[in-house]
This record gives sequence, C-alpha cells and structure tokens, in this order.
Amino acid sequence: MPVNLNNPILEIKRRLDGSRVEFSCQGCLVKPGRHAAVLYTLDRDWHFPQVGLTVPAGSISSGFFWEGKPFNLYHWMTPEGETIGDYFNLAAETVITYSTIEWLDLVLDFRIVPGGEGIWLDEDEMGAAAGAGLHRQVEAGLHSQVEAAKTELLAQSVQLSRHLRWLSKMLIENY
Repeated sequence: MPVNLNNPILEIKRRLDGSRVEFSCQGCLVKPGRHAAVLYTLDRDWHFPQVGLTVPAGSISSGFFWEGKPFNLYHWMTPEGETIGDYFNLAAETVITYSTIEWLDLVLDFRIVPGGEGIWLDEDEMGAAAGAGLHRQVEAGLHSQVEAAKTELLAQSVQLSRHLRWLSKMLIENY
C-alpha cells in the first residue's frame, strides 16, 4: 500500500455525545489502514486550565495516529520549533484513509510538559459523561478500552514523547 506525503487531510474527532470536531491538516506521512503524521497550525489559543497552560495561536501541532493503538499523540511546538509539550488522547475506532483520520475520543487525556511528569486530565469529564447517559457506551466496552489504553500509555509515553519530538522537528523542516 503506497504512502501519501504532503497532502491535505481532515482530522475528525468524534465525541461520546455524538458531536464532532474537524481540523484541516497537512498530511506529512499517511499510510491508510496503519498510521499517519500530520501538521496543524493553531488558529486560536488553546487553553488548558487544569494544568495552567495556554498553547498560543500560531503554534504547530504535530499529530500522530495509529489504527489499533488506544491513543493518539499531539506534540506542540512554538513557530520556532521549541517544545511546548505532548498531549495524548485516549482513543478508539481510529480509521486512517488518504483523505481523513477519524477517531473516537475516550475523554481522558494525558499531558507531559518538557522536563516534567505526566498528568491525567478530564477524569471529571468521564464522570460527567456517565452522568449524562453515556454510561451505556462506556459499560458496553469503552471502560475496558480506557483502562487498557491508560496502562499502555503510561508504559510508553516518555519514550514516545522523546522520539516524536525529534520527528516533529523533522516534519516542520521538510514540509
């Protein structure tokens, strides 16, 4: 199966409540059915009050997606290429084609700042999702996916962050 380089690709994030968010990205390395690396330039500030972080407009997000892995990863950098941090989403149902990356957001996220430890985010949202009637989906299999993803992510996050920081810089320089 051929690899697609340097083409537009749409990231589609589906939420447990049925809503969706779309991001128009630049596909840097896309292998349908396997994995994708994309770049996205933030058009506005992204605020993360849980950890006192704002990722400013103009920052670059390198997104990494895998079919079959229980998470995806965003590596955030300033326009000058300095690392802001890494953000892992617990994910399911990731499908990668030449034109789209579609995935289901399992609510919980894991954030790593340079030189710092990781922190779990949005655990309160998981409880709110259950309280809002989404508990049937969680109980129907997503709960076990979330627990498996947390275990795998904790085991791999530091090493993945280190490798993908280097790859992110290469993508910016070459695309």
